[in-house]
Amino acid sequence: GIVGIGRSAEISCRNLNEKITHLCRLRDYMIRRILGEIPGSILNGHPVRRLPGNVNISFPGLDGGALAAMLDVAGICVSSASACSTGSSLPSHVLKAIGRDDAAAYGAVRMTLGEENTKEEIDDFAAGIERVRKMF
Repeated sequence: GIVGIGRSAEISCRNLNEKITHLCRLRDYMIRRILGEIPGSILNGHPVRRLPGNVNISFPGLDGGALAAMLDVAGICVSSASACSTGSSLPSHVLKAIGRDDAAAYGAVRMTLGEENTKEEIDDFAAGIERVRKMF
């Protein structure tokens, strides 16, 4: 078993810097698209010092859970709120701690990118989230 774990770690570390660079480019592109095209959207967390594939954005006044459900129907998988408060009906204590009010905390959506994601998928996501946002 330990040999298998070692081999798995070896394989996953191949081209790690290239994978991280790819994820950071996709993440930054997604953030620019959403913030630039969706009025009132707010990036949660530091714009650069964050995990390569992590994007958490608030849409104040929208219900993040309802937004996530509608995006799911459209084939777009996201999660509402922050990872540490998933499943809670209370606003994320982390988002509150960084200064978000209840409207922004309840309207937060978390997206996670992987090395297989593409710029075209982000374009589809941005268009999908804008369509769903207009429904509210």
